[in-house]
Amino acid sequence: VPQGDYGQVLKAYAPQAVQPGPILDEGGTELGRHEGLAFHTVGQRRGLGLATGEPVYVLRLDRARNAVVVGPERGLLAATGYAREASFTLGPDADPGEAFRCNVKIRSSHPGAAARVSPLGQGAWRIDFDEPQRAVTPGQAAVFYADDECLGGAILYEPGA
Repeated sequence: VPQGDYGQVLKAYAPQAVQPGPILDEGGTELGRHEGLAFHTVGQRRGLGLATGEPVYVLRLDRARNAVVVGPERGLLAATGYAREASFTLGPDADPGEAFRCNVKIRSSHPGAAARVSPLGQGAWRIDFDEPQRAVTPGQAAVFYADDECLGGAILYEPGA
């Protein structure tokens, strides 16, 4: 990435990812504009360019409307996540096929959280955390652990998206 400016790389090679659009509150009111969804991530607070009287965070990226949806930090908490494209460490036939308990890490800096992971069919899994987690973000990995042993992982997604 020349001069560390990934924005210029995106503009050159993926212009569809840097189309301007609205920044909306949870009720759909436009609070501002963004330069492209690719410049934002769930949980982000800085760089939004908004003065709302209280801190707001990116709650989700609405690709259908090319919108960044923002709200208070409590809107980042989720007790459930959904994952697909799972692979398990014991090989391609290692899919447990039934619900199991484990610790789930939802990003590299996440300490992991106790959860029940249940199959939904067609390669999809539901993750029910014992305690709500901050910024369960579509596109990031959910990695399953039993103590220090990695059981496998999957990609988080938003149902219906």
